[in-house]
Amino acid sequence: MKFDYSQFFREEEDHNDELLEQQYQEFFEVIRIYLIIVLILTMLCFISNAIISKYRNRDLNSEVPSTRQDRLTYYVAVKLCMFGLAIALAIGLLLPMTIISNEIILIYPENQYPNLRWLNDKLIKQLWHCIFIFSNLCFILIPFSYFFAESTGFSRSTDNFFSRILQAFLETTLTLTILSSCIFIGLSSIFPIFQPNFLQLITFWLNFPFLYSCISFAGAILLLVCTPKGILNLVILLDEYMTRPYSVNSTAEKYDRILIKETVLLSRQQLLIRYRNKYGDNASKVFSIDLLPLIKDSKLNDLKSLSPEALVDTIEKHENQRQKLSMKLSVSWIRSKIPWLMYPLAMALLIVTTAFSCAIVLINLLVTLFNFEDTSAEPLVLGIASFSKMGLLGASVQTLLIFYIWCASLVGLYSLPGLGCLRPIAGQTPFFKIMLNCLLVLILSSALPIFFRTVGITNFDLFGSFGQIVWIRNYHLVLGYNGAFLVALTLCLCHSIVLKLSKEFFYRCHRLYCYLNELVKSFPKQFNRFKTICKNGRISWNRNHPGQNSITHPNPSGSSSLSNSRLKSFYFPLSNSLCIVFTYLMSLLQLRKTLHSTATSPMAIEKKLS
Repeated sequence: MKFDYSQFFREEEDHNDELLEQQYQEFFEVIRIYLIIVLILTMLCFISNAIISKYRNRDLNSEVPSTRQDRLTYYVAVKLCMFGLAIALAIGLLLPMTIISNEIILIYPENQYPNLRWLNDKLIKQLWHCIFIFSNLCFILIPFSYFFAESTGFSRSTDNFFSRILQAFLETTLTLTILSSCIFIGLSSIFPIFQPNFLQLITFWLNFPFLYSCISFAGAILLLVCTPKGILNLVILLDEYMTRPYSVNSTAEKYDRILIKETVLLSRQQLLIRYRNKYGDNASKVFSIDLLPLIKDSKLNDLKSLSPEALVDTIEKHENQRQKLSMKLSVSWIRSKIPWLMYPLAMALLIVTTAFSCAIVLINLLVTLFNFEDTSAEPLVLGIASFSKMGLLGASVQTLLIFYIWCASLVGLYSLPGLGCLRPIAGQTPFFKIMLNCLLVLILSSALPIFFRTVGITNFDLFGSFGQIVWIRNYHLVLGYNGAFLVALTLCLCHSIVLKLSKEFFYRCHRLYCYLNELVKSFPKQFNRFKTICKNGRISWNRNHPGQNSITHPNPSGSSSLSNSRLKSFYFPLSNSLCIVFTYLMSLLQLRKTLHSTATSPMAIEKKLS
């Protein structure tokens, strides 16, 4: 009996083909993951480059020498800061990207939508891992960029550029070693578990999660201070930039002012034409001499503005401005009322978002206080369940809260007493301030995932080395941090709502009291005036119609005994009295309107008087 070996070899070949195809798929999946990560980081680098290009000093001659190597060194240092800012943006976008990706995977599964197969759990976890590595690298690259920009190279070196790199590397290593040693010694003096020995000092640089936990803790303390301050500044910014109660009036006033100026300039032009017809070539000189007293009174010393060319240019400028303002005034009613609607809507959204954040932190504090669960749980897999109990709506609210607190922390960062001088100015920020701003934003962003996990805005375990942070597992530290953040948010909410509304309420009550007081004071005077007017009207009627003082009422039987003279003697005084009463009521309404406008909108009265 012969055995058929062809089937055995065929099965083995099929098995090898399946293994080879699986290896190909894994290889291409890894390449696709890293390609997507590179595309994301490239896009963020372009955004950060646009931000730095907007704020950096455009006058390079005042900051960088004109040599080629100095310019190259400066551009390399700027690009390193750009990469650090891109990583800071990527850290801030990690949680929103994870939440949105999980909801997309739940809505569009891989089995039904193969085009979205690239969006999976491996991609998100690898993105977290790469961002963590790059963030640790940026804490070295940003100080290196400063030392590289300030370096001059060694004196005996033949290649000045590479000697600058070596000098900057040595200075960065020395600085970071001193800082890390000071941090390690300080922690060892506070916590006994960090007793310094030779083995710990050797493995200190290899313990990246511990180093990152120290930096993230500093960023979390900075967030605890910046976020409430930023919420208060957002309220102030809304008051300053979104309150436009007199926007239409100011536009109309500008239009009238420009129209008057244009009329004056046109009259000057016509007068100059008359002088030219009368005096010929010397018309401009005579015209300037005649207007010299006006120039002295208006404190103008420029006679060139009286020339015909300058008058024509000025008239054209005023005409263009007048046309633009007329277009603003000719907008529809809805567009003119948008500034009135945006402020209350924005303020209500700000208050509701802050109150919702307070409620989430309070719930997380109660859960932590009465039913504390360790953060170490099973590895999280995307696409299994939603991160929020409310599904897509809850995930959207979480994303909005993350962006809101991130923006509030950035606004509050530059309002701190020592950091206000670091606020970047468009086109005028030197490189040193750019480097410090990138470093501050990187420190602040490095604590964002841990911060949102600590205060309970997100409830899933962080991926990669972010979940291995040391201080996030400390029960007392997490409890105290939640309590401090809740107190700070509550105080900000009370300051933005209670104090502002109570101040406005007492202000309105004071104006209402003034209005009622003026009304009570003016009532006896107006009543006496009314009596005098009625008396004078009756006396004038009696003088004009003698013998008709007695008024005979009409006969109820319906007879025609009432004559025309009696009808006149009855209805004419009545109509006269009604006219007097109507005039008096109109005067009272006018007085009430004036007092009410003073009580409700005193700024309008002051503006009219000015």
